[in-house]
Amino acid sequence: TKQFLVRLVFQASIYMIWRERNGRRHGQPYHEPTLLIAYVDKHIRNFIDSVKGRIEAKYTHAMRIWFASR
Repeated sequence: TKQFLVRLVFQASIYMIWRERNGRRHGQPYHEPTLLIAYVDKHIRNFIDSVKGRIEAKYTHAMRIWFASR
């Protein structure tokens, strides 16, 4: 489960960094780093909530581990 969360955080972070870079290249306003962290957090919570119960049972505790690590 921890490896699952590490991969998920990595993927979400890369996506948000790419999205911020793309926005800056196209003239959108900059976002504060704390806002980007909040976006990553929200993305991870939404993803865990959407897969909870649909995939293997070992991921059912992922949300609890995520909240404990913050």
